[in-house]
Amino acid sequence: MSETKHTVFYTSKGKAFETVVALFCFVVIIFVTLSIFSIFRNRQSYLNEARIRSIAQAQLLAENSTSVLYAVDLMLLPLRSIIQHQSNLSHLPSIDADAIEIFEPELRLLPQIKDVVLLDSKAAVIYSSQRSKEFEIPTFADHRDAWLEFSIDSVIVGKDNAKIVLSRRIENQKNEFLGVLGAVVDPDYFYDRFSDYLDVDMEGIALVDIKGMVLTGWFRETNPEDKFIGANIRDLPYFSSFSKTLLSSGGRATYEDGTTIVSTHQLQGFPFHVAVSYSQKNVLKKWRKEAVRDMATIFFTTLIAAFTLTIAHRHRQRRKKAEMKLYAHHERLEKTVAERTELLTETNRELIQKNAALKNALAEVKALSGLLPICAHCKKIRDDKGYWNQLEAYLSKHSDITLSHGICPECLKEHYPDYVKQ
Repeated sequence: MSETKHTVFYTSKGKAFETVVALFCFVVIIFVTLSIFSIFRNRQSYLNEARIRSIAQAQLLAENSTSVLYAVDLMLLPLRSIIQHQSNLSHLPSIDADAIEIFEPELRLLPQIKDVVLLDSKAAVIYSSQRSKEFEIPTFADHRDAWLEFSIDSVIVGKDNAKIVLSRRIENQKNEFLGVLGAVVDPDYFYDRFSDYLDVDMEGIALVDIKGMVLTGWFRETNPEDKFIGANIRDLPYFSSFSKTLLSSGGRATYEDGTTIVSTHQLQGFPFHVAVSYSQKNVLKKWRKEAVRDMATIFFTTLIAAFTLTIAHRHRQRRKKAEMKLYAHHERLEKTVAERTELLTETNRELIQKNAALKNALAEVKALSGLLPICAHCKKIRDDKGYWNQLEAYLSKHSDITLSHGICPECLKEHYPDYVKQ
């Protein structure tokens, strides 16, 4: 019975401990899962932040660049009006000194303009602020034949030089083509403005045309003087994921390939895009440090928890062994006590029987002991109540002695002498 009781006791304790262990493991699993989920959620947050920054920076640079080009066009419009007002019905005049005095001070306020050129209907140079004798506007034929009022072109001059040409059609009062007025914008001006962003964490900034040709740009891991003018943007570091559809679709767009984040924004009203690239590796650099720290915290927390659980299990095992020994000793002790109790009970039983026998013997001894008054003549015995009893009657009453009658030799001689003589 005791053994069964101890077994049930240990079974209930074992189930309780297993429940605690299962609950503990469940809590650890939940903790690790939530921690890992939080780590990867932070990773996504870093990437989302980089996407937002790239979009915002591309838009900011595009708007900045747009304002630069709009300022150039706003300078061309009044100059074109002056020239058209001075022209007759057949040809363009040379620009007079009064006109030069009007717009040349304005040119000094527009450092992005390298040259202002006036071409006649045969593309011959009539005027150049830089005294250029030869000049080519790529869309000149479109102005002449297609009634194109305004155009903007990107032209590569040599390996490390490019120019942007904004041009306006000039015509007389009969809408006859007289020539083209153009302004040359230096792409390096945009590069200088991009340099203000060198301290941010982007990998590259590029100004590209709709064909993907680089007009100017800045790239972190290259020589600062390398602007990769004339190169295809897909051939540049951190722009290999650049999609051509980003340019043809206009507006703004973002593209990712798992290693880079590229955002583009079109210059409003102009066939150019500003492209901004971020390296996911560099974006996630801080996240990786935090992730390593968090993973180390999770690992050591889990390790400490597992170590604590192992120590508790070992302690429980040792305690269980000690308790089993104690219960075994207790069972042996109970068995010994039971055996000795039984032996003592048997001994007590024998002692009780012996005591009863002794009491009886003592009672008998007490009944036949002491001073008995006896008659000197008839030999009667007086009892405690004062009655005189025959000797044989008193002995029969107070003892287990059964008397039988006989005659002793002396009485035989005295009372029956005749019988003795015979």
